[in-house]
Amino acid sequence: MEIALQTAGQLFLEQVVEAYRQSPEQIAIFVAAVGIPLIFLISYAILQRRREIEAWTRESRGYFLEDAERLKLTPSQRQAMYRIAELATRPWKGHKVFSEESIFNRGAWRLLEKNEVAQDTISSLRLKLGYTRHGGVPISSVGLPLSSRVAIAREGNPTVVGAVVSDQKPGALIVTLDEEWKSIRDGARVRVLYSSKSGVYSFLTNVLARRGKKVALRHSEQLGRSQRRRYYRRALRLPVEFALKTWEDFEPVVTRDLGGGGASVELPANTRVTKGDKVWLRFKQFAPREPAGEGPRKREPNPRFTTAICTVVRTSENGHVAHLDFTSIHDRLRDRIIERLFSDARSRSTESAPAR
Repeated sequence: MEIALQTAGQLFLEQVVEAYRQSPEQIAIFVAAVGIPLIFLISYAILQRRREIEAWTRESRGYFLEDAERLKLTPSQRQAMYRIAELATRPWKGHKVFSEESIFNRGAWRLLEKNEVAQDTISSLRLKLGYTRHGGVPISSVGLPLSSRVAIAREGNPTVVGAVVSDQKPGALIVTLDEEWKSIRDGARVRVLYSSKSGVYSFLTNVLARRGKKVALRHSEQLGRSQRRRYYRRALRLPVEFALKTWEDFEPVVTRDLGGGGASVELPANTRVTKGDKVWLRFKQFAPREPAGEGPRKREPNPRFTTAICTVVRTSENGHVAHLDFTSIHDRLRDRIIERLFSDARSRSTESAPAR
């Protein structure tokens, strides 16, 4: 019985296979019946999607032109915005460059990499669009808030002059110097330092014009964390504590100048140092804020955040002034010192820093 069933099954399969071998036209008809409608549906979906994208793109262009008219962009600014949108997003999303800063930034950076526009063109567009991002990490000179403190130095010169951001114009960053700076000329290359809660930033730029204490600077899109903050210094009379032998023998002294890389101090009358000596400076006023201890006793500032180990570079004025380099200093203390460059002009001297 089992043998009979196996034989019948084999015969049936053989007949089916033989039928298809003898009728390939039947296979073609089956494939055509299934494949042609499927191909039609796929083609229709692709065509429909293409039409939708074209409609969205036309709509996006309309919104783009409306926003360009509303902001009264010049032809060159429109072209720059078009290229920014083109490099940053899909054609049907191009109008979002006027409302989403992340899209603008992405396209602007790519456009600057291609050297197709000047940095101040991008900066002027930021002002028109309101992409100034005050506070936090600045990415453009237009992000420096009005009334914020900056320090300016001729490139290659460590002496800085304090200033205040007094205006943000599409064509220039306007600052007001703390003092007359007659040596600065139109076209001079300068470095601007700006301090925020997230760190010290700087950028190179050119002086466009100077009228007394008012200076117009070209905008820049290349702000970055200052890697040269330790080299900038300025004249500043600041009470600090000085020790020559041990941490416990601190005496009050006054600085002549101060910067991220070192200081000059007036030594106590009975103290003399020589080149190469190791000394300590303590800046209690730059200690980070810490909660007070329980009861009448208050917590002392952490010495790690207030004390710098220094090396004597040279002396002057018959040994009464020591010029020091910081050889071991916590980054937190260095940043506190740098912030002093941007403090209110009334709290510090406005003399030029003496050369070492």
